[in-house]
Amino acid sequence: MKIAWPYSPAQYERVVNAWQGIMASPSVRVAADCGYRNAAGPVPDTTLYELVMSDGAATDDVEAHTLTLFSWSDYSGDCCDVVNARVLAEEFPGWVCLSENGTHGDGSAWIQVGEAWPDSEDTEDAVQRLELLARIVESTTDNPLLSDDAHSEHMTRLANENWDQYLGSDLSIEVSKLIHEVDVQVPLVAMYYGHPVVDHNDYADWLWDTFEDRFRVAYYEYPDNEWYCEGATNVVNAAHEKAMKYAARTVFGWIV
Repeated sequence: MKIAWPYSPAQYERVVNAWQGIMASPSVRVAADCGYRNAAGPVPDTTLYELVMSDGAATDDVEAHTLTLFSWSDYSGDCCDVVNARVLAEEFPGWVCLSENGTHGDGSAWIQVGEAWPDSEDTEDAVQRLELLARIVESTTDNPLLSDDAHSEHMTRLANENWDQYLGSDLSIEVSKLIHEVDVQVPLVAMYYGHPVVDHNDYADWLWDTFEDRFRVAYYEYPDNEWYCEGATNVVNAAHEKAMKYAARTVFGWIV
């Protein structure tokens, strides 16, 4: 086995302690790379020794092991997992890897067990980088979110994506219902696909096709929106109805 990093005995002990601390974190999963990733359970000390000395590469005696630091999907995990994964991938590029947009919204941040920071200047720098990663991962046990700013960005991204996924369609239906509730006067001059608008249903379709973009802006600009995460890949606006009526007043001038 070729030794990748000339760790001193003291440095080796620090490296092992750091890896063990990372693997002890509740969010972390370990898998042996046997052509696919499968549950491997705890990494034995002898395996960890070889992986540390081989810089994470498989040897004649052990398979490489992948450490999943945070993972999520449309059905599991929460927004903290997504945010923390992105923070680590940005903080440790080329070392902590980020996978996103799987079949069911699957994503994860992962690293090879035993691999050192690839851009380390020397052995001590490699050890310190690993210890920093360990401290960050271990800190999520008591403080599950690594960055409030990254969390806000994640929420905003999901809120904007929701419009094309379902929110815009839902709001078009709600606007149609609102037209009937407030008994909006149908203008005689409105034309929809070359035909005159003659009833509330036609008028609702014409309004949405004409003003959807402006309605979207007004909805998102409602000052009291209350977005919250529902799982890892979706957000919900607790002030949805208020935002909808605010947009209707702003764009259409309705008294609602």
